[in-house]
Parts: sequence; C-alpha cells; structure tokens
Amino acid sequence: MRPERADDFAAIRALVAAAFDSDGEADLVEAIRASEQYIAEMSLIAEVGGEVVGHVMISRANLRSDGGDRPIVMLAPLAVEPSHQRAGIGSALVHAVTAVAGDRDEPLVVVEGDPAYYGRFGFEPAYEHGIEITVPDWAPREAGQVLRLAAYGASLTGLVVYPPAFDVFAEWAETPPPLRPKDGNRHVHRHDPIGRIDDFADVEIAGDAADDVGITPLEPELSHAIRSLCLERSICGF
Repeated sequence: MRPERADDFAAIRALVAAAFDSDGEADLVEAIRASEQYIAEMSLIAEVGGEVVGHVMISRANLRSDGGDRPIVMLAPLAVEPSHQRAGIGSALVHAVTAVAGDRDEPLVVVEGDPAYYGRFGFEPAYEHGIEITVPDWAPREAGQVLRLAAYGASLTGLVVYPPAFDVFAEWAETPPPLRPKDGNRHVHRHDPIGRIDDFADVEIAGDAADDVGITPLEPELSHAIRSLCLERSICGF
C-alpha cells in the first residue's frame, strides 16, 4: 500500500472503470483529485507484482451545525481490479487509509455503505452519534456510518455536506438502479457498496467480505436497500 502518484493515474482509472464496468466512477476519482477536497496522503493504491490492483480515497467533506461548517473526511471510492477481488485487498485498503486518517488526527471518517461490511472496521451508524448523513428515501438510515478516531469529540455533530465532485451522481439518489447479471449466478451492482453479492434472496455477503469469518448477514428487510445504495456517495467495487 502506498499513496498514489501521477504516473499511477492512468492505471487507477482503468481499474476503477473495470471494477464498476463504468467510466462514471473513474470520472468521480478524477473530479475529487482535481478538487480542493483531495488529500494525496489519503489516496492509496495496492500493488501486486508492480501492477496497480486496488485504490481507495478519503477526501474532505463538511459537517454542518448551528455553529457553522467544520471540515471532516469521507471514504469514497474504494475499488479492486476484478481479477484480484475476493482476496482481502479491499479490507487492507480500508484498514490502511483509516489508519492514515488517525495518524493525521482526523476525528472521524464517514461513509455510506453496508453496515455488515464496514462494521468490521469499527464504523457505526452515524445518527447514533448525532451525525446525519442524507441517504435516498428508499435507503435505510443505518447506511450512513461513522468511524470515530482518537481525536473524536462528542461535540462533533451535524449534517454531512458532500462536496461538488459528487453532484454528478445526485440523479441516482431517487431510485435504486437495476441489477445486472455477471459471472453466472452472481450479480454485480455498479452502485452496490459491496460490489459482488449473491442473489438477494440469500441475504449473504460475498465478494471481498466472504473471505472473513464472523460477518453478520444483513437483516432481510435492509438487504435490498443497503446493497442497492447508489453511487451518489459511497462506492466500493471489489
């Protein structure tokens, strides 16, 4: 794991596009990188044999309260090249980038995604700590999560305000995008926080998380909504 460099950018774009079968997510990476919210130290890659096979970004957002806006950080996107998925690379990237955030004395990291996946890293429902993350009407409130780091204080409350780089995905907040079949009986959802999952009826986490023991499956009533959570804010292709 190491921070990205300019000579990695083409490879990063290719792997992100491949992970999501779409250029939109790769465009988002570049939009964040070109913005004031970009933090080079927290844009990491994973390499295997000199090949860039994984990428994660933590960038700036704002926490808005009656006292004004306070800068915080958010995790998105996360992607692993398809031929290297389900090998623990996504988990390693999350551990590495959140450790950097802690070393920088960031008080917290926010994310939107599957609580059963991100809970393994210490993420908790944000609203339980007075932090509101606006999710689409059809998504459960638990999808907005926070990782409290050593510098966290209970006074950090308010509404998470996303930066302009994410505006390109705002139209997807209204309805869950459809599933698309891939790899036989598995499905890949380009807006799915997990990336690779079994049929929804199984309510089973697969993909990168399938290699870890002790994963608690989602409750059936939350499964479809969380796993269909749109790419507007949280992206994990692995």
